[in-house]
Amino acid sequence: MRRLGRGRGLWYSQGDMAATQATIEVFVTAINSLPRKVRRGLVERLLLDSGTREDLADIARWLERRKEPTGPYEKARRRLNGEAGS
Repeated sequence: MRRLGRGRGLWYSQGDMAATQATIEVFVTAINSLPRKVRRGLVERLLLDSGTREDLADIARWLERRKEPTGPYEKARRRLNGEAGS
């Protein structure tokens, strides 16, 4: 996926936001109306594709961590690299 909606967590350009939101709503409604067994099969099929699986994992991580406090990039980099002074 390509992030275009600068700083707003959007994965589409601002100009086509209404059309994109409408398409999303149609798909969500359709998926939610499927029987549980079919929804599960759909998710399993989506997860077979490594690119889609990676995108979904990224989204899940973002959802889990979105309310964590932010901090300076350099401090996070030092912590991740195991450097002193973190």
